Amino acid sequence: SSKTPASKAPASKAPASKAPPKPKESKDSDISVKLKPQTRQSQNVEMFSMASYNIFNDSDAWTATRHVSGLSIAFITPWNTLGKEHAITLAQKGKLDLIVPVMYESQPIPENPALQVGHITGGDTFNDDDIGSWKENGLQVMPRVYFLPNKWKIEQFRVLMVDSNAKNSFINELVDACHTRKFDGIVFEVLVALLSCDGVYQDLMDFIRFSSELVEAFHSAGLKIFLVVPPFGDALRNDVRQMLYQLQTYDLFILMAYDAPNPPYRG
Repeated sequence: SSKTPASKAPASKAPASKAPPKPKESKDSDISVKLKPQTRQSQNVEMFSMASYNIFNDSDAWTATRHVSGLSIAFITPWNTLGKEHAITLAQKGKLDLIVPVMYESQPIPENPALQVGHITGGDTFNDDDIGSWKENGLQVMPRVYFLPNKWKIEQFRVLMVDSNAKNSFINELVDACHTRKFDGIVFEVLVALLSCDGVYQDLMDFIRFSSELVEAFHSAGLKIFLVVPPFGDALRNDVRQMLYQLQTYDLFILMAYDAPNPPYRG
């Protein structure tokens, strides 16, 4: 007799549950700076991360959590009236390590260097109470010293970098300001102004030697000094690249893209 094959009911498959997608890492909020290791006198070049908060909302899930393991830095501008308080709030929550008050501007060397009254202005932009409040909340404070592009000429830079009296006076004024105001060091923003000058490329070695003396003076005084680096992109000449390798005695390079007005160093 012929056997009728048993009909099989189709097996029902439970829909497979999908694991929730992993959140993508944000690249916009975490900027990393790393240089090829070179021979250093005392410190190694390390990678640091800097978080930025375009809109401050401490109740938001993003700003309520620290997202970087390295050094967290905030620039405090005098026109942001709430920036001082926000810095303290972030410091109390363990999300901010160091602030950079935007305050000092370096004044060009006059034609007669002996007439120079002072090398930096802007010390009254933030008062001692502001600085004391930041430090009481565990923040390191390192003001920016800014060289305004188009205000300095290469001849004035040459006096600053080569003339021993002008150079020592400038360095001593910066160190004294740090000790008087109890700063932890400075953020030195000079490269855009320097590299915008005509004929600058023959003076790169002078800037390396000047930087060496500047950094040594700060380290001898127990202070730190960071160097702001503009966004070179394809405009980075090989001689400037080699100069940057020679400048790694600075404690940190900060890539600054928002304030580079002159071609080819636009942000």
